[in-house]
This record gives sequence, structure tokens and C-alpha cells, in this order.
Amino acid sequence: MSLFNTPESKADLQNWIASTNEPMATIAAGMTEQYLLSQCEFNKLIPVIAESFLTEPLPKNWNELECYDVYDFIDDHLEEDFEHMLPESVFEMIENIASNIHHKIRRAK
Repeated sequence: MSLFNTPESKADLQNWIASTNEPMATIAAGMTEQYLLSQCEFNKLIPVIAESFLTEPLPKNWNELECYDVYDFIDDHLEEDFEHMLPESVFEMIENIASNIHHKIRRAK
């Protein structure tokens, strides 16, 4: 495998790193994995996923707001395709998608 190939699995990547016999490759791979896991925290996924449903990004402090304030924001900024849905339902979909992604990434670890 060359530097520009995408491994088929995490095991393929780990085997390639081990075969390089290069400590810096192992350190870099570990740091990259930790960075990716930190970016895939549930509360960080919510705003990213919400962008697919809203015309404006969620406020940065969305998780500090009361739920009715989040629902009001969603109601005011729904993409046209989702205007027929209740804001509570849209937020529940966003949470479900974030939860699924979060769990799949954690299981892959």
C-alpha cells in the first residue's frame, strides 16, 4: 500500500503502519484517530447534521438553550423540503442521525 491508497479497513491500515517500522507513523496514526474521535462527539455532530435541514447554522450555544428555543430556531430556519414537519420531529431526526454516526464510529474503534 502506498501513501496515496485508502485502506479497506482499520486492520489494513494498522498492518501497513506496522510494516513501515516507523515510530512516527504509529504516533501520527494514533493522533489522527484521537482527533477524529474528538470531532465525532455527539454534541459536535448535531450542528453539522442540522445544516442539512436548516437554512442557518444552529447557534453556537444551542446545547445551552431551552428546548423550546431550539425548536423555535428550527421552525424559523427550516429548509423548504422540511417545512411540513414539526420542529420537534426535525430535531429528533437530527439527534437520531448523530447518535447513529456516533455509535458506529465508537464501535469501529
